[in-house]
Amino acid sequence: MPRNPEPTSNKTLAVPALRNIALAAIDQIREVSLDLHFWPQFQKYRSDCTALIDKASSGLRVHQPELLTTGDGGAYLLRGDDGNMLAIFKPFDEDPFSPRNPKVDQRILAFSDPSSAVGRRIKSVHRPGESAQKEVAAYLLDHKNEAGVPLTMMVQMSCQHWPSPGKIGSLQEFVPHLHDSWELSPSLYSKSDLHRIAILDMRLLNSDRHGGNILVRKDSDNRLRLVPIDHGFCLPDSVEDCGSDLWFEWMSWPQSRQQVDPELVKSVREIDLEEDARTLRGIGIREEAISTMRWRTVLLQQALVSSLTPLDVAEMICHRSKGGCGMIVKDEEIMTCRVEMVLEQKGYSKSKPIVEDEDQVKIAEEKVESPKRCPRRQMSAPFLCLGFGPAMTL
Repeated sequence: MPRNPEPTSNKTLAVPALRNIALAAIDQIREVSLDLHFWPQFQKYRSDCTALIDKASSGLRVHQPELLTTGDGGAYLLRGDDGNMLAIFKPFDEDPFSPRNPKVDQRILAFSDPSSAVGRRIKSVHRPGESAQKEVAAYLLDHKNEAGVPLTMMVQMSCQHWPSPGKIGSLQEFVPHLHDSWELSPSLYSKSDLHRIAILDMRLLNSDRHGGNILVRKDSDNRLRLVPIDHGFCLPDSVEDCGSDLWFEWMSWPQSRQQVDPELVKSVREIDLEEDARTLRGIGIREEAISTMRWRTVLLQQALVSSLTPLDVAEMICHRSKGGCGMIVKDEEIMTCRVEMVLEQKGYSKSKPIVEDEDQVKIAEEKVESPKRCPRRQMSAPFLCLGFGPAMTL
């Protein structure tokens, strides 16, 4: 349970809506309903979706949506009828580069400037109106909710101060939490949680995975758990669109240098890429982005069964190691060759065949002499995130 009854929002503290809404509007009925175009993808989540929508509809009769002051696009906090934080709604026409974004300030304009290198990169990854789809895509591709992406769906919400018939966007269940991940030492976090988030990030090429987009909560056993949010900048057309500065926050964490547990490796190997592709097409994700997801997943499958760590794979994707695999490779033999090149660089021979013993996957690996590992792997794991002050402890 959070130590504060009014925890921060799924990113930071929410304030009352910046738009003036007459008090009389609170008495008017505001409704939330699923956008039926996406309904088939949510059949297996029907009961959870219905429960959240019913609570949101009830809350909107009492509490107006609150525009969050943080973030680059329009995001609204919805409360239940009891006043507790319930969900975050992100309209597709208010994302960072959409004309109706209510937060068009100088900082956003600078990002949108076509002469700005950062602006060009971000706009090439993210097209106006796509954030909501990608938020939903991350939830649907988080199989068995292994990474812990909160329940996210596509909805249509009508509100008194929005033109009829309302707005379509992503609705994500609010997660009560204690901290953002960069407020604590990474050594406090579970290796399993980190690896599950890392696998999702690399599959989706999430270009916005910083410490503020990983929440820290406590479970029923009082253990710290990680919750990934904000996936609007994932699923680019290609890894080149992300630029040479692509970086995942967890790459500096000590757990990223550890091998993935056999059970999780097996789960990655069993991913049905054809089913994932159909799911993404069903919510309108472009074919170029689907292709990128497919081949990043193939790379991940090849690398993990070869006992590479999440950091090893991330360095390949992010152009940060010799023989890196930053380009879009569409040939499994070439993909395997790239993995073997990195295995040699890291000092490991090619893995022997995989031996499956019911639920356990055993990788037989042979250590060989090789040149010293790259400087990054020799560095001690940093416990501070530069620019954000000293690490805190519970």
